[in-house]
Amino acid sequence: MKQKFYEKTWFFILMCIFLPPVAIALLWVQKKSNKGVRIIGTILMAVWTLIIIISIVATGSASKDFEKGFSDGTSAAVSNTTPTSTPEASSPSSDSSEGIISVQSAIDKTNLKNTTTTSTLKPDGSYELTVDADMPDYMAKSAVFNNAYDLCEYLKEYPKLAEEYSSVIINYNGDYVAQDGTTQHMPYARIRYTVEQINNFDFSSRDYTGFKNIADVVKMNID
Repeated sequence: MKQKFYEKTWFFILMCIFLPPVAIALLWVQKKSNKGVRIIGTILMAVWTLIIIISIVATGSASKDFEKGFSDGTSAAVSNTTPTSTPEASSPSSDSSEGIISVQSAIDKTNLKNTTTTSTLKPDGSYELTVDADMPDYMAKSAVFNNAYDLCEYLKEYPKLAEEYSSVIINYNGDYVAQDGTTQHMPYARIRYTVEQINNFDFSSRDYTGFKNIADVVKMNID
């Protein structure tokens, strides 16, 4: 009886190399060897099958990574060749005489003492800057105004003020002795400006009347 092609040794060897699952099937269908040999052959073919699968998956993953990297690189190259307008610098120049590069640097240029700052998220999604400071040595409205004017004048020179905050509150805190004899550190004066008000007012003029027109004086318990 003529031997069929799939029963020939050369076909079995090819299957072992390229399609080990088929080789496993041939081992058990043709039964040319004893059971022990067939079991060992099945284990070897199973391991070889696993190696082939892992190799195919790894090759496919590497190919996708290469294509993605090539695509990203091409996009970046195209993007870099697109002419863009140069935006106006939003930070002070290195030769700026004032050098206001942060809220803290504006505070440092004033006579405010023992200051702390906090940011509060407002319902409209913007932030309000709160500056807490000790009362001036001379507790009078004019001293408070002068301190507030100094701070606002310097805040106007901080380019990112409008980007970071929509309003500013300045608290002047002092010791208050309550009726029960306890001492509390609380605001004697509290002044609130919007950033728009700060940017549109000439604080160097020390115009107190103008100040009252643009500022929200929440509390002023001093003469």
